[in-house]
Amino acid sequence: LAITDANLILGRIIPSFFPKIFGPNKDQELGTELTKQAFQKITNEINEYNAHVNKHSHNRKKTIPEIALGFIKIANASMCRPIRNL
Repeated sequence: LAITDANLILGRIIPSFFPKIFGPNKDQELGTELTKQAFQKITNEINEYNAHVNKHSHNRKKTIPEIALGFIKIANASMCRPIRNL
């Protein structure tokens, strides 16, 4: 998964505005289904891990958009770090 995928999940990228350069013949729109499936998988893994680690806590499960936003927050923090070192 990439930041582009996270932005797609969050609705920041509109597939119909993207060039049709995807698929085997490079003539298809940007698809969202595989991205949703991948984020669903990682969301499930995170929620399972949190349930295992926090057995006695009543933490609510994270949603796909929350995980996608987490990706973006980490990327932004990573990009800011070198700028701060200037």
